[in-house]
Amino acid sequence: MSPTKSDGEEDHEVKSSCVDIWADTDCLKLLKEGVLPDAVDFEESKRIRKRASNYCWKEQKLFFKALLVPKPEERVSLVRRMHEDLGHFGEQWTLAEIRRRYFWHNRTTDVKAVIRGCQQCQLVRSLGSIRSRDEQLKSIPICDLFHRVALDIAGPLLETKLGNKYILVAIDHYSKWCEAKAVADHGAKMIARFLEDEIICRYGVPKFVLIDNGGEWAVEFDVMCRDYAIQH
Repeated sequence: MSPTKSDGEEDHEVKSSCVDIWADTDCLKLLKEGVLPDAVDFEESKRIRKRASNYCWKEQKLFFKALLVPKPEERVSLVRRMHEDLGHFGEQWTLAEIRRRYFWHNRTTDVKAVIRGCQQCQLVRSLGSIRSRDEQLKSIPICDLFHRVALDIAGPLLETKLGNKYILVAIDHYSKWCEAKAVADHGAKMIARFLEDEIICRYGVPKFVLIDNGGEWAVEFDVMCRDYAIQH
């Protein structure tokens, strides 16, 4: 079932009664004790039996078909916990997960109300609107071979006999040519030597070097980039 479609089970419940099942004491008596309340007329007894036919009472819990029916005072905290466990996904996916496990009258309305009141979601939405205006995606211009080079580190990996457990990687944005070297450590000095020996001495000085701003890219690497007038 798509999370955006109307809830057939809830529609059926609305037609049966507008009173929450936990407030329908006559129906609960039939479910718990198996008998109708005293002094109910024929029409009322027919309504009670019809509504109770979709419910069952098992181990002190109420079920609508195979779905657990939580008590009214438990529902808001249940929805909030489900919403948080799902990583603050939107109301559609939270509602879909609630429908898969639970049932109660007006659960769609309750789920929407809880998510609309979620402070974390409101904060993310407000920040997202700022990003959408101020941080549009931009194309990266690529002019020639080794004009722009990306550097990264893979590892730690299984250590070799020579003691190497990292791989330094350089990729040219224009040709996608890759240079890689196994090394014992990934400090700034080692990375600077790798860029100088494997890229600058073989292909020339790149105009730009792209990195992930990790701590490895400090000191010697930063000094070498300034010496070669490389922007990074």
